[in-house]
Amino acid sequence: MTDTLLAIALILASFLTALAALVGFAMLWRGREKRLLKQDPARKDGVVFLFEGEKLVDSSESAGRILESARTSGDDWVRLASVLGPQFQRFTSLPRQALEEGPVRVKSVDETSLLTVEVMNGMVRIELSDAQGDGNGTDVDHHAVAAMREELAIHRDIAEHTPFLSWRENKLGEIIWANRAYLDLAEILSEGATIAAWPPARLFDAPEDGAAAGAETPRVKLRLPEEDVEKWFELHRAKLENDTLFTAVPIENLIRAETSLSEFITTLTGTFAHLPIGLAIFNKERKLTLFNPALTDLTMFPAEFLCAQPTLFS
Repeated sequence: MTDTLLAIALILASFLTALAALVGFAMLWRGREKRLLKQDPARKDGVVFLFEGEKLVDSSESAGRILESARTSGDDWVRLASVLGPQFQRFTSLPRQALEEGPVRVKSVDETSLLTVEVMNGMVRIELSDAQGDGNGTDVDHHAVAAMREELAIHRDIAEHTPFLSWRENKLGEIIWANRAYLDLAEILSEGATIAAWPPARLFDAPEDGAAAGAETPRVKLRLPEEDVEKWFELHRAKLENDTLFTAVPIENLIRAETSLSEFITTLTGTFAHLPIGLAIFNKERKLTLFNPALTDLTMFPAEFLCAQPTLFS
């Protein structure tokens, strides 16, 4: 009996020792995650993120609010990239650059913000500060930020509920912003992707400068997976100071109307061809758009002249 109790006591002691070791290890690991920001004087008022891989392990209060403003789904890194990517070119490649070259400091496109990326103890520390300030992120006009936040909410609501696709590309041709309609369609066409990615997939080939400046607006079509239906869009392009804004307007109804009109004209032409009387149809600009063979016989006008679409007064 004594031996049995002694064995149970030894097993229990071993279990408690292992449990204490696991708890201690977990506390040390958690302390490792938090240590960098706790020792950071910018922790309270600055904008600081701490990542381990694609997981956010800690952030300052201001940084947390920025991450909450992300519209994309997915992991923490993808959400942060969707917010800071439009402001800092090649944002997603900065951690690798910091690992290879040491701390990296990059100014935003408008040169008002400074992003500092560094790798410390296997984790990536990202700090956002005022490019003109002392670098601790505390010299921000909070009243101006509040006003910009309100204006941003208005523009975000507009972008979220606009029925047509809109996106923005930088000079490198990278998508740095897209509205909800674009993101939803990109997710449908992603063919089985379970996690949203940033930047989103490119749905259209951007028209060349010369094509965009032409008289006709480019038209493109997309076929939805598992559906026997084509979506038609007109692509509009607006050149901004540093970027390009694209808009794709759905024109399925217009395409259907044009198809019906073309079929009607084909049927009408076949009917006109067998009539013994001469018929001519002019458009609103008073140009000849349709005539039958009897018209050439009765007027003696050559077919080449009529095919050139003369006006009513030619």
